[in-house]
Amino acid sequence: MKRSLLITMSLIALSMSLYGVRSVAAQSLPVAGGYTRTSPGSAEVVSAARFAARELNLKKGDLFFVDSVKSAEVQVVAGLNYRMVITMWAGGKLQDFKVVVYKNLEQEYSLTSWEAVSEPKGDPVGLPSIYSNSPIEQLMKALDEAYSLSRLARLDARRPYLGRVRIVIEHSLAADGAKDQYETRTFRTLAQADRWLKRRENSDGLPARQTRPLYECSGGSCEFDLNGGILHNQLYLTKVSYVIRRGRPYIKTIYLLDGD
Repeated sequence: MKRSLLITMSLIALSMSLYGVRSVAAQSLPVAGGYTRTSPGSAEVVSAARFAARELNLKKGDLFFVDSVKSAEVQVVAGLNYRMVITMWAGGKLQDFKVVVYKNLEQEYSLTSWEAVSEPKGDPVGLPSIYSNSPIEQLMKALDEAYSLSRLARLDARRPYLGRVRIVIEHSLAADGAKDQYETRTFRTLAQADRWLKRRENSDGLPARQTRPLYECSGGSCEFDLNGGILHNQLYLTKVSYVIRRGRPYIKTIYLLDGD
């Protein structure tokens, strides 16, 4: 009798525990057809925000890049809609934009809508930036945007390298240890590197340049977060090695990954 009672009570406890897990999971998942708040600092949101900045650059002909994401919501459709309020540098001024970015089932982004929701302003107070104010992270911020916009030459005025800069491209489809796994070139300027990368593109502009959120900078290396996989015909910025001289960071090598 006691054994039967113990078994019954155990089954009830297990059932309640599983119900609780299902309830928590149901609350945390986006609801199909409706928008659900999500973390503004998540890798998915930051990637969508940066895509919006690149698209605005093409549409407006100015240099846009993300400073921070103020709020974010996600909607499950045949893919995902990200509705965000983003603080961007636009024409040298900080400004807030409300954007909707759609990611389809093939993980491809498109900018659905955008509007400026504030006047250009100074540096926001208390708003967490995607990048810190450290010199190396500020350099990565500039490199991130210049690379994705095919404007590496703009950085040459700052001379963010000592002597020469090296580009290393890893080919994802090559076997480990194969001769064609890595492609390495050294350049006197980033403008030269940019021209070489453009010559590698086909008539459709592929592979397209892609960046991901910065993971961390330490020990002479900055790494970018590649969680979520990679896509065909995309060239990803994955890592940058650097050296510090008199408190100033300088780029040594830029590492790229070709989705092939």
